[in-house]
Amino acid sequence: MIRKFVSGDYGLARTYWFGLLALLGASVAGFLVVLAAYEWDWVIHRAFRLDCVSFVLLCVISVSIWQASGKYTGQSSWALLAKATVVLLWIGEIGRGVYLFMILQRL
Repeated sequence: MIRKFVSGDYGLARTYWFGLLALLGASVAGFLVVLAAYEWDWVIHRAFRLDCVSFVLLCVISVSIWQASGKYTGQSSWALLAKATVVLLWIGEIGRGVYLFMILQRL
């Protein structure tokens, strides 16, 4: 099942929306923990662990969406938008990592 997801065999629409919803949940949870860690130093370890899990999830979902968009036979603009979304997700992940690094330096 995971192999089929990563290879993009579920189709672009299913892969895209499942991936974005999973990442949204992980990102919101990670962001809330990081905000709490800014006020409570003892939470920083949980924030770091959650960010690592979110990073692994982003890697798997990015590959899945990229593969599914390569196999997409519909309008090429949808595949291009899906790939652009992956790039934007990675820009956001880098920003979140920088934010977490800045918090770690303050401790």
